[in-house]
Amino acid sequence: MKKTVFSVKGMTCAACVAHVERAAREALGKEITFTVSLLSSTLTVTDEAGDEAALLARLSGALSRAGYGVAPFGDADTDAGVERKQEKKRLIYCLAVTALLMIVAMWHMTPLPAPFILNAPRYPRAFFLLQAALTLAVLVPQHRFYRNGFKSLFHGTPNMDSLVALGSAASVIYGIVAGVFIFVGAGTGNEALVHEYLHELYLESGAMILTLVSLGKYLEGGARHRAFGAVRALLDEEARVATRVRDGKEQVVLLGDILQGDTVLVPQGEKIPVDGVVISGEGSVNEAMLTGESLPRTVREGDEVFGATLLAEGRLLVRVMKVGEETALRRIAALLDETAASKAPVQRLCDRVSAVFVPVVIGISVLTAVLWLLLSRNVSMAFRAAASVLVISCPCALGLATPTAIAVGCGRAARFGVLFKSAEALEVLASTKTLLTDKTGTLTTGKMTVTDRIVLAGTAEYLDVLTASLEAGSAHPVAEPLRALTEQRLPIADFRTVTGLGVLGATESGATCAAGAPRLFTSVYGLPQPTDDIKSEADRLSREGKSIVLVSEGERFLGLFAIADTLRPDSAAAIAALRAVGIETVMLTGDNLQVAEKIAAEAGISHVHAALLPADKERIASAYRERGITAMVGDGINDAPALAAADVGLAIGAGTGVAVESAGVVLSGSSLAEAVAAVELGRRTRRIIRENLFWALFYNALCIPLAAGVFYPLWGLLLTPMIASAAMSFSSVFVVLNALRLGRFTPKALALRESACPLPRKK
Repeated sequence: MKKTVFSVKGMTCAACVAHVERAAREALGKEITFTVSLLSSTLTVTDEAGDEAALLARLSGALSRAGYGVAPFGDADTDAGVERKQEKKRLIYCLAVTALLMIVAMWHMTPLPAPFILNAPRYPRAFFLLQAALTLAVLVPQHRFYRNGFKSLFHGTPNMDSLVALGSAASVIYGIVAGVFIFVGAGTGNEALVHEYLHELYLESGAMILTLVSLGKYLEGGARHRAFGAVRALLDEEARVATRVRDGKEQVVLLGDILQGDTVLVPQGEKIPVDGVVISGEGSVNEAMLTGESLPRTVREGDEVFGATLLAEGRLLVRVMKVGEETALRRIAALLDETAASKAPVQRLCDRVSAVFVPVVIGISVLTAVLWLLLSRNVSMAFRAAASVLVISCPCALGLATPTAIAVGCGRAARFGVLFKSAEALEVLASTKTLLTDKTGTLTTGKMTVTDRIVLAGTAEYLDVLTASLEAGSAHPVAEPLRALTEQRLPIADFRTVTGLGVLGATESGATCAAGAPRLFTSVYGLPQPTDDIKSEADRLSREGKSIVLVSEGERFLGLFAIADTLRPDSAAAIAALRAVGIETVMLTGDNLQVAEKIAAEAGISHVHAALLPADKERIASAYRERGITAMVGDGINDAPALAAADVGLAIGAGTGVAVESAGVVLSGSSLAEAVAAVELGRRTRRIIRENLFWALFYNALCIPLAAGVFYPLWGLLLTPMIASAAMSFSSVFVVLNALRLGRFTPKALALRESACPLPRKK
């Protein structure tokens, strides 16, 4: 089966994805499978033939009729940055023109004298033409609302764009009709007619509707292509060149020139360029970018190694087994790409509301016009009532309900170091039932520290100085905390490293000294042998998931150190807080089960999955996602597929760029307390969104009958489009003010930090 990717133009929301899927299904039939990705604006077709030209021909007509464009991937402009800049420029222009239009339309409400063209009673035709020109200056760059909205309407799938287009068009058409009467009145000298219709120029409403909804869409559309950014960041980890060995000669070549079966030389401190098997040498390989674990793995002849991992110690000769798309790194990139293209099960609440709201409003407007024509035979009255229904029910409030709450919520979250990369991430996080978490660097500090020191002979001070002096020449990660024991150093002669086991040397007196794992002392001739008591103590600490370093001088052992990656001070409290808000926490780690269970017990986590590779984490995240809304928090490249596979990913800000790119939420302070705060903020924002949607619908439920003239026979109440427009604007202002309440919300998880560092208040 072959995959063919096409770029799709014009997709802006989940409803658009549904329309594209419907059109593609009509064109391709049931026998061909495909996926549509809003994030990357792509349509991926999977079939046996893989004939791009034939598929493009079948898709072009169907998608064009649905209002969307399709092109071979790469031929269309898929640069999200360019598209974002163009949208920003268009929005700034429309905001400026709309503001000028509002000034012109409302100038008569100010106490200032009206300049020449703004003196409507004296120059009514010029006043109308100025408003018409400014309105046209907004309608032209925002014409996509009309194109998409009316196409969806004509195809029987009305969406939010349809109501936007109808509401805006109704205001513009009514304004043009009013302009015609102004010209007629001015030409015949009928000042009463001119005066009447000067107050019914609602052209500014048509422009304002498009501008405000465009602003809302711009606020929501910031992270559509982050999956591509994640893949690029991942592939940046690859080595660019490799040292190939042929016929005994070494040659530095580009990575793309390496073939399966070649032999490559990897010196200490360089990245392993490809996946392969060690055929000569031994060393310590730092695989943190792949497994997320801080301890390196000792490799010898016959062991498998992976591309982009770092050879911390030693020198290896590696036979290449996998190149290109078959390497572990490339497979992770493929997982990211596939997960990003998959469809999230959660639909926006606003889309569900609009699915019912849009056709109902259109039906009410048509019914209003028909009834007024039948009952009153007054065309002007019927048009006013129908236009008022569309204007008052225009989805400005519905369009702003979500993005304004999202904008305020995300801004408030940033104050606490929680960065939401999309509105979807915030909304989905609010419904999370399960939080999957990495261990190393997420629950733990990610750094090796000395947890235990046992003095077996001599003084603690001399033990520290000798150990620090020996480890000063080692590049092993375990050596780092031992070097930091003290700044004092002793001269060490005959220093040498035993790869994966430890270091040896000699003091000034000529005594042999050593520091390393217990296996070092059974592997090197001439070193003292650990007693049963020392072995027992070392075994006890090893069972706690700690690395053991024995230190000897001459024939005696001076001491024993235990080194481990320790739990963050606030991790246990964060897990308890998550449990309190109804979220189950599950640990996923590449470390062994013994170490994982110890950390889990300290943190208060009852469910643990250990010894996992990136693909395992992705598989488990997908399985939990089937059970309910699932979030994943991690910091390494190995977490990236799981971060993308979960409904929403949370990346520790101190982690790799790939993890940050793959996640929907970034915790810049590297604390799980911020994950709890993110959940609290998400839930409060979701509550505000629901309130906004309720009030937006409530206003419509109250005002639509008024606009339709339901109460006219009883009390003579009938809204004009002007009053309808005011009511519509009031509903928009209401939801914005309601969203601003989020600006004072403080998550309980971070209330102590907020009280210690309050926000400055304006005097």
